[in-house]
Amino acid sequence: MARTLQPSPDAEAAVLAVVQRAQERLPDRDAPLLARLFALECAARGGRAVAPTVERYRDALREAEWWLDETWEPDVPHAAVLGQALSASKALNRTAPSDWPRLLGEALEALEARGKTRFGIGGDPSLLAAVLRGLDAADMNAPEWLLTSAAGVLQERRSAEATAELADALASHPSGQSLVASAVSAAFRGDDWTDGDAPYARWWLASRRKEVDRHLSTRAIDDARLQALVAADPVDGKAAAMVLETAAQAAGQLVIATAETLSAERSREDRRVHVSRALYRGGLFSLAASVGLFNLHWLGHQAAAVVGAGAASAGAAGGAPGEHPFRQVIAGLLVTFLGLCISGAIKAISSQYGKRAPEWARGVEVLATVAAGIIAAVVA
Repeated sequence: MARTLQPSPDAEAAVLAVVQRAQERLPDRDAPLLARLFALECAARGGRAVAPTVERYRDALREAEWWLDETWEPDVPHAAVLGQALSASKALNRTAPSDWPRLLGEALEALEARGKTRFGIGGDPSLLAAVLRGLDAADMNAPEWLLTSAAGVLQERRSAEATAELADALASHPSGQSLVASAVSAAFRGDDWTDGDAPYARWWLASRRKEVDRHLSTRAIDDARLQALVAADPVDGKAAAMVLETAAQAAGQLVIATAETLSAERSREDRRVHVSRALYRGGLFSLAASVGLFNLHWLGHQAAAVVGAGAASAGAAGGAPGEHPFRQVIAGLLVTFLGLCISGAIKAISSQYGKRAPEWARGVEVLATVAAGIIAAVVA
């Protein structure tokens, strides 16, 4: 479909309108540092369409570097900001300070030693997600106690935005794969409570990592995308950052077309794939047969030698047979095989265009192929 169906200007206009609306709802300069760092990461992953937004939030990374350097303590706020700053640096392809991974490990050791408290990191999915993203950016494994905390959070009723963020962070760790299915299910679960930002979070989660694809149906992803494009009204700044990233990536990729057009394009693409496969198979087997014909004398000699050696070991009289009969048999078989390969490829290609040969033509085809093999055997 990518060969003939080009991005639709209408679709691009609709997506860019969503991007513009999301930019209006992003965290402002007075927002918490953690929220601005998340917006910076999402904008960095959004691509060229939102490059000005990256510059708008780049100061947040410098502010985080200063804050961590001047006020460092191994507590929850510092650990969350540090994790998100690491993840934002990775999204920007920027080298983070060399001591940040060590500080993150130090903070997690201290938080584990303090145990589970009311205001601990294990009770907030957004804080958990920030730390998990930082561990992934620093190529560090997630500690078991952090995954246990994530599993506990997934049992509680949370917003789709927070749960999607945690599901994405878990999907980046091999040790967290067992929790991804539960997290994705929780993010896409429909409840009887109001969650206006759910479509943006779900679209963001479905488009961010391939690890979650197998846990989602195409219908669920299509519904989330459609709802996000139609509403285009995120409430929370973090949800605005999510839809900004996803919509910016989709700009120039989505297509608005009728069902008939899409069906016709799919049919053309399927036909192209089948024709290319038929040509590949026919060409490969024909090449093998042609190589055999090119080396016909050598094959006849080898066959005669093998049969002669077998006859000698069996004590048969009459001596070794000549190679001419073997050359005739091999030539006939190879030419017959070559004819069948070519005719088979032609039939496969014709069937893709709705043209089937009559029964009598198939009989003539077989006879002609066999006759060509016999003539080749005689001439060889």
